[in-house]
Amino acid sequence: EYTFMSFDFIKGNVANVEIYDAQGRLIKYLARNQTLANEGSLIWDGSNENGSRVRRGYYLIRFEIFDLSGKKEIFKESVAVTFDF
Repeated sequence: EYTFMSFDFIKGNVANVEIYDAQGRLIKYLARNQTLANEGSLIWDGSNENGSRVRRGYYLIRFEIFDLSGKKEIFKESVAVTFDF
């Protein structure tokens, strides 16, 4: 089971994408200061930073983008892991 995130920007951006558990603990970095194309996608495979599968429950995806002029935007979305792997 995967979470698929697509994006479409006017111009390329740099992104930090993080996954947090329901208690607000950071469990995974999907991107760290990663340059993104104008459009594309990221996939979360349900694993944490150690490569272990996460538990059933709700998770927050925090998508922070910024451009060279310093403009920053933050998007948040919740996802549910509904069964054990």
